[in-house]
Amino acid sequence: MNGFQQLLKHSLDRESRSYSLPLFHLKALDRLSSCRTAKLGGHTQVCEDGHVNGVWYNSCKHRFCPQCNAINKERWILNTQRILLNCPHHHVVFTIASELNIYWKYNRRLMSDLLFKSVQEVLKKFSSDKRYLSAQPGILMALHTWGRDLCLHPHIHALISHGGINQSGQWVDPNKKHLFPQTPVMQVFRG
Repeated sequence: MNGFQQLLKHSLDRESRSYSLPLFHLKALDRLSSCRTAKLGGHTQVCEDGHVNGVWYNSCKHRFCPQCNAINKERWILNTQRILLNCPHHHVVFTIASELNIYWKYNRRLMSDLLFKSVQEVLKKFSSDKRYLSAQPGILMALHTWGRDLCLHPHIHALISHGGINQSGQWVDPNKKHLFPQTPVMQVFRG
């Protein structure tokens, strides 16, 4: 058991009794703390001559596991780099008000759909505005549901191309160095 798993196991034993964690959180924590341990079983590798090369414990294959999901993270990065347009991009973060977190706990799917749709509408509104771009930029959005302190903090990271395709099919550069003004974007997003 590595240091991360020991910390997780200790916290799980202590914290799960003092907080009412959802069942899917408890299951995820159990899988992460069991990764590459006897609890998940094991497998052997044998060469063509029948010699045992080794015996290894099975991985949990959980998407948040730092041990066995590193390769998937690297694949995601490579695939994402392939689809990005060959131009500069802007990174914008959209965060819901903390007062709405309680609704997130009760209906994550609805809240994440609403968050994605809201961000998309705001970006479309400003992209189509002649003062800023008057074109359709490339947009890549990723949902994060916690902050650095690992507390619930739903937000979307958006990568937006510095330019876009207008109605004539031509590439258009933005009118200014910054794609959109921060304060109006924030005001429209917050409604």
